[in-house]
Amino acid sequence: MLALAAILQATEQSQLLKDRVAVHVRNTCSRYAEMLESTQHDTGAWQRDWSTKPQLKARENDDVHMTGHILEAQLYLPVELRISSASASSGLHFLARAFLNLDDQIVFSNYCPYSHAGRVLLASVSQGLV
Repeated sequence: MLALAAILQATEQSQLLKDRVAVHVRNTCSRYAEMLESTQHDTGAWQRDWSTKPQLKARENDDVHMTGHILEAQLYLPVELRISSASASSGLHFLARAFLNLDDQIVFSNYCPYSHAGRVLLASVSQGLV
């Protein structure tokens, strides 16, 4: 989803995609937003099964990883293609709670999940969303 958001941004700036392809990408992002709204867990997180296979065995930090990636993509999508602000807020609060009791070792050994989550939280705080 992050790649699709970047492609849409590039298309808005330089007509990277033909119109019909851009419409297809926008429609795909819109469908993803609907799926995300319906698959968000009560905790505010998304798991790696958000789009396809329910009940996959969760791995350590999967929820932080998926939620961070999903919310980071939202930063780059046009507003009309994003998930609702309530859903985004719930996800942001999940990430904030995940950071409460971290030590450096956890972050260093799971850099990818926590780097995306940290990026989203920083951007959201600077925009006054959290």
